[in-house]
Amino acid sequence: MGIEEKLEQGLYGKPQLKPDEQKKFLGTFRERVILIITNQDVYQDVYQELFFQKLTENINESTQLLMKINDLLDDTTKMKFIKLANELKITSTIITENISIEPEGCAIVIHSNQAENKAIIDIHQMLAEKTEPIDTDKKRNFFSKLLKNKD
Repeated sequence: MGIEEKLEQGLYGKPQLKPDEQKKFLGTFRERVILIITNQDVYQDVYQELFFQKLTENINESTQLLMKINDLLDDTTKMKFIKLANELKITSTIITENISIEPEGCAIVIHSNQAENKAIIDIHQMLAEKTEPIDTDKKRNFFSKLLKNKD
């Protein structure tokens, strides 16, 4: 390592691989992520329940899972997830540096130390795919028939 590289490293810190991706996923790479819940979804029961369900399903599939917790969560929520991690024998870490406060930022990240390459990792997206879209034409037809019968 030359003098210029040492000076740059001293000024700017050690270069990171994919720093934006690591910030988004609380210090890990997207390819390792198995499951996330965002800052906006973490406080809603429906997303928490699905998150717990998917997490327990993934316990058997993956070798060693790790949980990263955004430090900006309230203490009650942090403790809830730490307790869950302990029950499932998952190592949990509270991340205090380089975290996102945005609603779509990660509140909890479940990952492994190897590439998993899961297509869908966001619990919000999983719930959206689980629920069937409402056919608005059927709704309109029902109401139009109802109104026609009224005349």
